Amino acid sequence: MIAARPGTGTGTGTRRRSGPRSLLLSAAAGLLALGLLAPALQAQVNPFGTSPGGMTEAQSKAMGKAIEAALAADKPGVTETWSADGSGGTVTVEKLFQKNGLSCVLLSHAFNDEDRIPYKLPFCDTDKGWKVYF
Repeated sequence: MIAARPGTGTGTGTRRRSGPRSLLLSAAAGLLALGLLAPALQAQVNPFGTSPGGMTEAQSKAMGKAIEAALAADKPGVTETWSADGSGGTVTVEKLFQKNGLSCVLLSHAFNDEDRIPYKLPFCDTDKGWKVYF
């Protein structure tokens, strides 16, 4: 039988404590990994393509109005269009559903620009209004 190393707690019923050094090393490793993965994560999450500014304020407002109209329609298949500053797209009600007692809508977003990725987001009607709800 192999004896446990002193302080590891293996087989003794005690646990080894994580000191500040261990916590600091874990945090540093996490930040390093996040820093190295940030470009890849942004490419996966950013539906607005690779442009540094994403959408202009006018585009965001136009898209927001289309989202509001689609949510107000509350009917699958309804499509609202938007355009501003040379870009545009559609917001479509994919389905209605309930989640945690809330009325929810799955919206799909498609863009006219080739470098922007279509995506779907669930919105639920909360006590504070419609919110993206996962």
